[in-house]
Amino acid sequence: MPGGNEYMVNNAVGEDIQRALRPFDLIRDLLLVSKYRIKDNLITPRPRMYYILSLGILLVFLYVYKDISYCLSYKWCFMVIYALHPVAYATFIAIAAYQSESAIKLVTKMQEIDRNLRIVGVLDLPNHHKTSWCYVICVIVVHASKLILIIIKLNTLSSYTKLLSNIILDLEILYLAFIVDFLLSRLEAWTTVFVNAVRRPNINIIESNHVDRNTTALFGILKAILGTFLTLKAHRSVW
Repeated sequence: MPGGNEYMVNNAVGEDIQRALRPFDLIRDLLLVSKYRIKDNLITPRPRMYYILSLGILLVFLYVYKDISYCLSYKWCFMVIYALHPVAYATFIAIAAYQSESAIKLVTKMQEIDRNLRIVGVLDLPNHHKTSWCYVICVIVVHASKLILIIIKLNTLSSYTKLLSNIILDLEILYLAFIVDFLLSRLEAWTTVFVNAVRRPNINIIESNHVDRNTTALFGILKAILGTFLTLKAHRSVW
């Protein structure tokens, strides 16, 4: 989806994503309204009690859904997949939409801090990259279950085409979610820079003839880094 990140900023839960959740509109409402709330164009979590109640209602809905008898004829394993897919997909989309907007804001902060560090003479920033595989596992579960549902229920070319388009959309959102993990490692790298500066006060930025100016700049950068830590902590609270 070209320009997907800008699209997510303008609409935290995009219309195309909402359409992708049909015919599970009630499930979408339960998970996105009960577990999450949209405030200031951000999805933020509600208390755990809302989540427990919504899942209880969700289970009741799944077991009385009009297509339930069709799935039951294909053994109980398909029934589990039928129940798991909409829950996993709705949860993944809510988290991914939330994380993507967070990533955009944090990338802006990261670029500004990197630029300011280079101005005061810190050119070689350590790079510690971390990867969380929970996003990948979620994508695999969602689309594997969707594929099985297509095979046992529809088995049409249009359904496979829709499945592929959904995979492409989710991979793009997945990439945005990975940015959050990268930013966390970047923040750790910035912290390492300042720890080394304290331990070795004779580095270039301190040896400069403009000590006062550079010191003021460093304190400004440190303040920005601390603010970015708080932003990242707030955005990751959805977990």
